[in-house]
Amino acid sequence: MKKGIFGRAFANAPIFALGYFTNDALTPNLNKKIKEAKQALAEAKSLIKEYKADLAEVKKLFQRCEALMFELKKKEKELDDLGQLYRAPRMDVLKEIKNADGRYAGRN
Repeated sequence: MKKGIFGRAFANAPIFALGYFTNDALTPNLNKKIKEAKQALAEAKSLIKEYKADLAEVKKLFQRCEALMFELKKKEKELDDLGQLYRAPRMDVLKEIKNADGRYAGRN
């Protein structure tokens, strides 16, 4: 007996149907999917906690850097003031020497 075109085409239909209904991609197991979603949510929450801890550390470092920059600017100003105090008398002496010496009097 010849099965014909349709007989041969659907000969493996029960096997196909069995695979179709047991494949999770086609008929997902909801409990499995819920469990995977809960695990993903727990991982996301863990990553958020790590991110917040890292962010807090960065904020502390940033504040410390700002404090150090303020101290550095303060020290720089003090050194600049001391340098001006050191240079001022020397410049006055140099001007007096130039003015006293006739050769340098015209170059001021």
